[in-house]
Amino acid sequence: MDSAVMFPMIFAIACFVAGMVYDEKKKKKVERQRELDRPKNEALFFDRCVEKGIFTISDNLGIKEEVRKTAIECNLLPTDTYLLSGKDQVMLGDVFQIKKESDEGRKKNRNKQKEIEKAEWAELTAYADLPPEDKLQTMAADEIRRLRGGPSPKLLQTKKTSDGMILAGTAAGIGGPIPALASLSRTAERNAQIEAYNQGVNAVNAMVISVGMNARTAAGKTEEMAKRFSSKKIADLPKEKILEYLHFDEINVAPYSYNSEEYKTGTLAVTVEMDPASIKIGDTSYFVDGSLTAEIFDGAKKVGEATLVLPMCGSSLDNHYLSLPYVKLSDRERVIKLKGICLYCKAAENKSWSELDKWKVKIVPGKYLWAMEDLSGFDKSQIDRA
Repeated sequence: MDSAVMFPMIFAIACFVAGMVYDEKKKKKVERQRELDRPKNEALFFDRCVEKGIFTISDNLGIKEEVRKTAIECNLLPTDTYLLSGKDQVMLGDVFQIKKESDEGRKKNRNKQKEIEKAEWAELTAYADLPPEDKLQTMAADEIRRLRGGPSPKLLQTKKTSDGMILAGTAAGIGGPIPALASLSRTAERNAQIEAYNQGVNAVNAMVISVGMNARTAAGKTEEMAKRFSSKKIADLPKEKILEYLHFDEINVAPYSYNSEEYKTGTLAVTVEMDPASIKIGDTSYFVDGSLTAEIFDGAKKVGEATLVLPMCGSSLDNHYLSLPYVKLSDRERVIKLKGICLYCKAAENKSWSELDKWKVKIVPGKYLWAMEDLSGFDKSQIDRA
């Protein structure tokens, strides 16, 4: 072969080999530094997971995605990790478990658990002290603000796959068939990850578009509903009498969290299923609204209580779904589900599941409980047109 051809080829191969050696040294240097930083990064990973309310590494898709992003932020996974592999999940789960079983880890988890519990308690009781003339209107205004006030939905961007043949051809031109095959293999693996990622992105984007359209519809109907209710009468009935019209199917009291046995705070969740209720006074129909109090008893001793606030439309499921026409009939609830929280109940801190299961709950009227005049057929037709 002519030396004029041979020399450039030898030089190209030498450069390729030198580049591979350099890349390998650089890779080993990065890996050594990563190992040196690993204890610090593992501690940071645990702290950030706890900040996000992650108490265990599970197969839940939302948790897995948060864990993946957190692990990348903490330099425990490469930045091009698009999906969490089983091996990565086991590794991160072991890291998390070791940290959370330490005294410091237990304390951090317990504090975060209490923070989550108090935040939901505040949310559930936000409307408990509002009188008849304010509750429905305030809840409606907040709901309209939430539906209309959010930022325009941002669609996620898909990622582009690589052309393996082009990359392989480049590798073959420099180093021959072995680098070419290796390049093809890496590209195929990366493309498979990107395609799986893109499928998830497309599904999420379709849901975001649908939710945005539904939100605008719900906001308009809720606004019209609030307007219609603003002139409705309140029945002259004591709250103890109104309570008699309500029927409860399921009343349960249980630890707030099913997954935090080692971080028990004593906080209890009370869940109640209530049948829709209507009161007929003369020719006028009324529905029940306001709040209830769930008194919790261990035998004859009252150990705590939780506030149960009725939804915006109180005991009327029909009115609730007037603002949600896109919810299919087959998907609509047949009961009204209520939830309340009893924060940091001392009597519950060391109780077993079987002991808590024997506790009883008594439902009594809350601060305000009233009956409001229901919508007329004309009102409903106007809301339907909104």
